[in-house]
Formats: sequence, C-alpha cells, structure tokens
Amino acid sequence: SLSLLRTRDGRLRVLPALLEREPAGTTAATAANDRRAVPVRIGELRLRDAAIDFHDASIAGARGAPHRIRLDPLHADVGPLALPALDERAAVSIRATLNGPQRNGTLSLQGQLTPATRDADLTLKAKGLDLVALQPYLRRSNEAAVRRGTLDLTVDARVDGQRLNAPGRLTLTELELA
Repeated sequence: SLSLLRTRDGRLRVLPALLEREPAGTTAATAANDRRAVPVRIGELRLRDAAIDFHDASIAGARGAPHRIRLDPLHADVGPLALPALDERAAVSIRATLNGPQRNGTLSLQGQLTPATRDADLTLKAKGLDLVALQPYLRRSNEAAVRRGTLDLTVDARVDGQRLNAPGRLTLTELELA
C-alpha cells in the first residue's frame, strides 16, 4: 500500500526521503553529505497487487480535505531507475483498477520516460472509469453534480524537449447530471 499526495501547488510527493531535496536551512555538513551520496541503480521495480491512495490537495473534496482516488489492485514494472538523478530512460508498464462509488474502471500506461528531462513516449488507456469518482475534476463547485456515467480514454503522449504532443480519443457513456 502506498499513499501519494498532490500538493495545493500541484507538486506530486512520492518517496520524499529519496527524491526531495532538503528544506531551506540545511546545514553545510548535511549538504556536503548529500554531494557524497552514493548513486543507486535499480534495474527494475515491480509492484504486484499493490494499492495506491492518491490524495489531491489541488482539488478540495468534502470539508476541504484532499480528493481521494484509490487504485486497487495495481501492477507496475518500472526500470531502470538511477537515483537520485533519474536521468536514464525507464520502461513503464502499469495496470490498475480505479475504484469508483458506482463501478470500477481500468487504467493502463505503457511506454518509456526519462524523469529528469520529462521526455516521454507513453500510451494511456482508461476504460469504464466512474465519472462520479472523477467529479471534482469535471465541474466547478457551483455547477451540477454528476449522477452517473463512465469515461473511456486513449492518449498517445509524446514529450520531447518540453513539448507535448498527445492525440487521443475521449468517450463519455450514460452521462447524467443532477
């Protein structure tokens, strides 16, 4: 089980102890130790039957709490990973079920990416996602609520030199608003 947090300013916090820099006020001794850190190379990271809770503070849920989306089960293969630089191209294969209040949908992400440069060649496929679970992303607070519906999506995304090209297809089925 793993929890991820998207902060109010849109930053994703994943494995902060490994990937985030020390906060302001770090001592010179700590900074020197950081420069001497031994690089770690992980050939492949595999997750099987994992559960991920994604908390999105950039989207307020009930009572101002971060919106929560659960992926369970999740299967992922990612690698190689060169920490802390993350400057190697890594293959990515992720399959997950997005748990919704009315139905569960499936997600898959396949391709390659280089985290340090954000270059990527990825294919995302979503099938039967419950629109009620995604409602905070679809409407403003004063607009009609989503009663039911599903979303299917296919996107072929390529990022090269900070330029995104992502043609795709979106289908909404049985959409009903309150």
